[in-house]
Amino acid sequence: ECSQPYPQHGGRHCVGRRTEVKSCNLRPCPVDGKWLPWRDWLACSVSCGIGWSIRRRECSQPYSQHGGRHCVGRRTEVKLCNLRPCPVNGKWLPWSEWPACSVSCGNGQSTRRRECSQPYPQHGGR
Repeated sequence: ECSQPYPQHGGRHCVGRRTEVKSCNLRPCPVDGKWLPWRDWLACSVSCGIGWSIRRRECSQPYSQHGGRHCVGRRTEVKLCNLRPCPVNGKWLPWSEWPACSVSCGNGQSTRRRECSQPYPQHGGR
């Protein structure tokens, strides 16, 4: 205000600007980081049996800046995959002993056996 004193008796009003402006608080505001969407799950670590798969995301939408908070939460996730059992191929036990021949003379026959049970085939194994 031009009031100290008011212009009187033909005096002029105040000369110059009525207000001044200056910059302040020049430091940038904090920017909190935000997550990009999750990437696709990677291939399972095994083709059968219990394996794991992983996926990632980046904290760059935007990056945290000027004292802003980093993204909250995990950067990676892990899950179990391929929960089906692996095929198990059977293996033969040793042959049994030869039993006595079917006849004491002439053309006889003797048959011995073995089992496929060490282990038994499982889950599509042979």
